[in-house]
Amino acid sequence: MYLLKSWVESLKFFIPRNFKLFFLVTLKRTYEAYRVWIKYFLVFFVISAAIGYFVPVYYPFPYWQFKAIFRGFVFRLTLLITTFVLFLAIRPSTKRKNLGYFWSYRLHFLLWFLLLVVWALLSTFFIVFIEPLRLGSNVFIMKLLWPFEKIIRAVCYPFLILKPLKPFLYFFAFFFLDAKGKIKSLFLSLGRAGMMFFYNAPFCLIIAGLFGLLNYGSLFVEFKLQAIIPFHISMWVRFFLFAPIAIALFSNFYTKRLHDQFALYFKK
Repeated sequence: MYLLKSWVESLKFFIPRNFKLFFLVTLKRTYEAYRVWIKYFLVFFVISAAIGYFVPVYYPFPYWQFKAIFRGFVFRLTLLITTFVLFLAIRPSTKRKNLGYFWSYRLHFLLWFLLLVVWALLSTFFIVFIEPLRLGSNVFIMKLLWPFEKIIRAVCYPFLILKPLKPFLYFFAFFFLDAKGKIKSLFLSLGRAGMMFFYNAPFCLIIAGLFGLLNYGSLFVEFKLQAIIPFHISMWVRFFLFAPIAIALFSNFYTKRLHDQFALYFKK
């Protein structure tokens, strides 16, 4: 009964009166995130972009090949730091959001980084070893690899093949940032995020679908921008137009439901 009640309550966010307030608070948090990010991290972003795209790199490998690898590394590292900063800038906090505030989450960032490194290694293992073997195998080997392939894909590519699970990843980030920066916190946060997703599944699935449509629209915007600005700049424009809104929306929902269902996630 509690599960059905929770599902119904999650759908109340879409009542026009509630959704209007919810949307206005989302816009407010998005604006505050832009303001904090520009104040403290704009210089870092500009320097990273300059290093990744304009500084020559000399190496024994073919120049263009290493340059592409180097640019990709700088882009992903900048994206990782920027995303982490946006989560911190948007989440509610009693602390003043200055450089000291962001520095106090350095252990969280380290664990965040290590988790993504493991994720990247699993992805690389799949791409380098499993995918070629599957594509070049006979039917018998394909049947043997099928369950393992699905597990690896589920671990490595949730943003690609499990788009409805995106809300779970947002919840995980917020639970983790609210916890202590320890390895144990990672696993506890994963469990709590799974519970929040499960007990609020109707809201999560509807919003995931809406953001899926919005994503296609943002790709169209990026494609049009590429006609007038460089490719890598158009990607960042798309990111900064849509990512903070998504983070702010789920931050508001997370805060409200955590308050309503606190005993569910933090049992004595």
